[in-house]
Amino acid sequence: MTDYNTKDALNYALSGEPSKFKDAVNDILMNKVGDALNIRKMDISTNMFNEEEPEMDTAAELEVESEVSQESETEDGADEEIS
Repeated sequence: MTDYNTKDALNYALSGEPSKFKDAVNDILMNKVGDALNIRKMDISTNMFNEEEPEMDTAAELEVESEVSQESETEDGADEEIS
């Protein structure tokens, strides 16, 4: 695969060579995607084991606690009726 640049793509478009224009644009885009993926891979590998657990905000903690307490109250009530 030939490494094309934007200038090549424009020259092909202006000269009426759609096949070469398509190849140039595809090559340019694939290079950009490949570069972005490599950067993202390095970022993930660098931070994979260095991240601290995200802190939950107080509202989310309260919501979880209230859901747990409601579930346990429901379960306790169900146990009493069975006995």
